[in-house]
Amino acid sequence: MSEIRDLITTLTGKDGLARKRARDELVEIGPPAVPYLIELLPDKRTHVRWEAAKALSEIGDPRAAPALVKALEDNDPGIRWMAAEGLIRAERAGLPPLLEALMEHGGSVRVREGADHVLKILAKNEKLPPEAAPVLQALHGPSPGTEGARAAKVAFEALT
Repeated sequence: MSEIRDLITTLTGKDGLARKRARDELVEIGPPAVPYLIELLPDKRTHVRWEAAKALSEIGDPRAAPALVKALEDNDPGIRWMAAEGLIRAERAGLPPLLEALMEHGGSVRVREGADHVLKILAKNEKLPPEAAPVLQALHGPSPGTEGARAAKVAFEALT
């Protein structure tokens, strides 16, 4: 655990090359590093949030899905993109927290954009369960916030 803590400390530093090395090592460590990386997602420093989201997206551990969904609302578009990539990698395991976010925050353009990206890529890769396909359609309808939330609720109930 002290090795992970040391890498996390390096990951939060100013040296970009050292951060990349630390991130690569954390990704190699995999699931044991996930809780430490999740703790970094709400950090006030953009580079720290980005590094955490990048590492989590590469690890692909489903336990990170709820935190990555929250990161879809980050002010930084790079962090939102990394969060969406992590949810794509989590595949079906990332859908319940994503659908919950659409139900609760369907009015958020950032959540809808992130969900749209995740669902489109999963559909393209033939990994989108048929129960979730109507959510993608609703996000492109005339009232994506309201209809997306309704479709997400139906999909969530069918998938969980």
